[in-house]
Amino acid sequence: MAKGEKKAKQLQRRRLRAGRLLARGVAQAEVARRVRVSRATVCEWNARLEQGGLDALKRRPRGSRESAESRRMNARSSTRKKSGRPRMMLRLKGFPLSSE
Repeated sequence: MAKGEKKAKQLQRRRLRAGRLLARGVAQAEVARRVRVSRATVCEWNARLEQGGLDALKRRPRGSRESAESRRMNARSSTRKKSGRPRMMLRLKGFPLSSE
């Protein structure tokens, strides 16, 4: 098991333990002390717990590097005109833009 994966499982166990304590009615300040996190963190976890139960405190999959790159490329392409030229290039060459 990779070091990062082990750490993620430990953090998930901490969140779930806090969720079980909160569900039993233990005060947020006491939960924070027991699991050694800030009260603000327990407050966030409690909101997630109320919204989706213990499942909401489980580890969520992270996006891959490729998907982040895809989002950047899609964002860039949405700012281009149909000709493929960036809007700034059109403005610099003196072409009027439809939004002006």
